[in-house]
Formats: sequence, structure tokens, C-alpha cells
Amino acid sequence: ETSGHSLLLFGFQNVQSGNVLILPGEFSHWHNMRVIVEELVERNHSVTVLVSTASTTVKYAKEEGFRFQFISVPIEESDFRAMWDKLIDVWMQYPNSSILETVSRGWTLMDSLSTYPSVFCKSMLNETNLGTLRQSKFDVVLFDPFTPCGDLLADMLDVPFIVVMKLFFGYSLERICGQMPSTPSYTPTQPVHFTDRMNFQERVQNFLQYIFHTLMFFAVMHVQMQNIYTDIKEATCSKCLLCYI
Repeated sequence: ETSGHSLLLFGFQNVQSGNVLILPGEFSHWHNMRVIVEELVERNHSVTVLVSTASTTVKYAKEEGFRFQFISVPIEESDFRAMWDKLIDVWMQYPNSSILETVSRGWTLMDSLSTYPSVFCKSMLNETNLGTLRQSKFDVVLFDPFTPCGDLLADMLDVPFIVVMKLFFGYSLERICGQMPSTPSYTPTQPVHFTDRMNFQERVQNFLQYIFHTLMFFAVMHVQMQNIYTDIKEATCSKCLLCYI
């Protein structure tokens, strides 16, 4: 992460006053993004953090050199927190789960998350919000993929985007869109707590986890996210992160 931050900031060092739009994730994802926000502010860039009214962590952060712009969403904060609690529970239980338990929890989680992306994306990308954001004339969008449609937002604002993330389940996003090399026999998937020295049984389990996460990733993106993107823009977004659509 440190090297990633250094590379990102190097790209801005010749800009006198960049105008940056931040679309962060919640909890630890916000802490990961906050480091970049603070450094951008320190370098005299104008930083706006786009956050939903249902946010459970980001909107309570103290504004120090940056400003919040809120997206009004028809979701209660308590419901949003419950959704995140389910995600955290799956993550915490994962290392001690069998592959069947993992599959069961994964599909249950997908079902509980099914309505959020559509509601959030349509609220963020309505004409009123887009008009306000276009008036700000941002130079770049930094977004965490755990918050959906950040790439589509950048495309509709006609500005470049940078993905900032910690890790994705099974390294799916990194492997499929980022072309990150990952060999199941030697690279333990996340969040299974294996090392690079696995016995045969662990390698089989690791391989099955890769398959499961890849299938779940494609299912979510093709069944759910593609419909959201086409509903909003009426065409598949060729510039967006969803490179597999």
C-alpha cells in the first residue's frame, strides 16, 4: 500500500492545485483512503469526499482540509450498518469455514447486498447530482471498488479515475481486471489464512476457493452490475473498470 500511495502522489507533484473527488469505502477502507486524502490536502490540492447519507463511518470523520458532499439515498443508516455487519461476520468466520460453509455464507451475503448497489448508483448518478459535480470541474476521481459505480461516475464526468483498495475477496478484482498474477498452488487466496507453503489438502481447498470467488464475482457483475450500468447509461461503459462485461 505504501508504494501504491507513493506512485499516486508522484503523479500529482507537478500539479499546482488539483481538484480531486474521493469516493471511499467504509470502516477500514475509509482509513486506507484517509491516508491519501490527508497527503493530498497537505500538498494543497482541493479534495471533496463524496459520501452517502447512510454512511456509518465516513460521514462522522472530522473535516480537516477537505469537504464532504453528500448523496441522499433511500437507505437508513441502521440498515446500511446491518449490511456491513453481515459482510464483516462472513470475513471473520471465513478462515474456520469449510468450502460448503463458505459457499452458503457467500450466497447469503450476495442476497443481502442485492439492492444496495442499484439504489446507491442511481442516487449518485441522477442528473441533479451529476450537474453539481460537473460544475466542480474535478481533475480525477479516486474510488474504492467496495463503493459501486465509481468508474461509471468518472466516465460520466469525463475525467480519469484511480482505483484505491485494500484487497478483494479471492483477489477477484485484482486478477480479472488488474491482471495480477496469482497461482493457486502457491498464492493463498484471501481471507483464508494459509501461507505460500501449503500441503496437498490446503492447495486443493485454496484452488476451490479461487473457483468459488471467481464464479461469485462474475455472477454479481454480469447479473447485477451490468444491468445497473446499462440502466443508467443505456450502454455498456467501455472505459469502466468492469472490463469483463
